[in-house]
Amino acid sequence: MSQITRCPSCATTFKVVADQLRISDGWVRCGQCKEVFDASEHLLQPEPAPLLPEMPLDDPGPPEGHAADAPQPQDKPVAANDTEEGRAKNRRIDFVVK
Repeated sequence: MSQITRCPSCATTFKVVADQLRISDGWVRCGQCKEVFDASEHLLQPEPAPLLPEMPLDDPGPPEGHAADAPQPQDKPVAANDTEEGRAKNRRIDFVVK
């Protein structure tokens, strides 16, 4: 897993991995200013990932033509289930193709 460190000299941030830090005892060279520093002392804390995507409060909802606009299937039988004909009417799948 990569981590992010910041050069104390020029404030450039870059990724380092644990194997790099272990092999070099934490020492790295900044690619921007060429300063050598202990990256493990300058690791940045990762920002937590948002639980939900950013959405404006005045969001109008899904765009036109979204699946939410499609007619929803009925959840009740359209005919009585006491006859074969009624059961056959209730065996249905509604597809909406646009």
